[in-house]
Amino acid sequence: MEKSSKNSRMTKMAANFKTWFNQRWGLALMSLVFAVLVWNLVITEANPQRQLTIAAVPVSIQGMDKLTNQGLTVKGQTGASSETVTLKVEMARSEMLRSTNTDVTAYLDLSGINAPGTYDAPVKAVSSRGTVSSISPQTMKIVVEELGSKLVAVKTNLVGELAQGMWHSDPALSSNQIRISGAQSEVSLVDHAQVSVDVTQMSGQASATCEFEFLDADGKLLDASAFQSEVPNCVVRMDVYPEKVMTVSADEFLISTLKDGYEVSSIAIYPSELHLVGYQEKLDAVQKLQLTPMSVQGADTDQTFTAKVQLPEGVISLEGEELVVIVRIAPKVIDTVYENAAVEVRNVPSGLKVGGTVAAVNVTLEAEQNFSRLFHVGKLALFVDATGLEAGTHTLTIKTDITGGMDEVKRVIIEPASITVRLDRK
Repeated sequence: MEKSSKNSRMTKMAANFKTWFNQRWGLALMSLVFAVLVWNLVITEANPQRQLTIAAVPVSIQGMDKLTNQGLTVKGQTGASSETVTLKVEMARSEMLRSTNTDVTAYLDLSGINAPGTYDAPVKAVSSRGTVSSISPQTMKIVVEELGSKLVAVKTNLVGELAQGMWHSDPALSSNQIRISGAQSEVSLVDHAQVSVDVTQMSGQASATCEFEFLDADGKLLDASAFQSEVPNCVVRMDVYPEKVMTVSADEFLISTLKDGYEVSSIAIYPSELHLVGYQEKLDAVQKLQLTPMSVQGADTDQTFTAKVQLPEGVISLEGEELVVIVRIAPKVIDTVYENAAVEVRNVPSGLKVGGTVAAVNVTLEAEQNFSRLFHVGKLALFVDATGLEAGTHTLTIKTDITGGMDEVKRVIIEPASITVRLDRK
């Protein structure tokens, strides 16, 4: 009974609302529209639209792939313009507070260009936080040329200085040559590429990643942004170590004895100095260079050897580890002294004679040992020459004459070197 009464009241209320709505539906619709407008006004006043000016926006280039496929490119550009634009963006105040230059993008669309020439390309821009209302400048002049390509050598430009006493190896490059592309008129100017490496702080097995620079035939730097290369950069590797210079001596590394009567007259080593490099503690341990032994057993002529330098691990010789050693071998030279040797006066002029006694002298003969053993004083003649002299006393220089030649005699020392001779008339 109670449930039936409740349902009856609900039905009556629904009927009353339907009657009211049918009589006043226009007023309800107007109320709804008014509510929406009021809400929109509230929102607009709370977060109104503002205009934000963004300067120095970089301009990218779109459509380069299409140009490249047609064998074309933009002169002086490889995907980004060097110019910038100023944008005005309409956005809500709340967005303005969070906006940065990264929220806007400006670009040139070159997809419609299909031939070389000079164009006024329109600048387009978008913003992720609002609507771009103004672009300044609106166009940019570009020059489209045929695409050129060239294979160029990569050189190294070392800058800075190593500390004193340091050495570096020749630079090893990850790319010794690269292919570049760009506008034909600009590519034709490129003579070579280079990478600049600062060696000031380098040590050990050093490496550096370097950007490419491009130079013309006169060594003038060109604008690198005008070119694309097949690799973005170059890795340069060098060994940088302390250096130590040492003189090579081979005397103590000659073993065995020469033929009797012979001796080592000199030793020539090529190179005579070695430049050693390695870690400092390794170099400090090298106090003397060790060579492989060289045998001169029974030798009586010059000998040539290839000797190897024995270096500790971690030390290298810039000249290599093999040396040429030339051992010059000659007969031994000994001194033989002859005392009170007589001096002969030769070529006495006619009508004159030697007066008095001619003084004796001492003679030292420096000669090869084997020659000295067989030599006897009778083969040595000492004389003075009286040719053209007149009667009287004369001081004359003593001369020598050795029977059998002077090849084996290195030097004759006569003491005194001159004597006094008196010539009398007959």
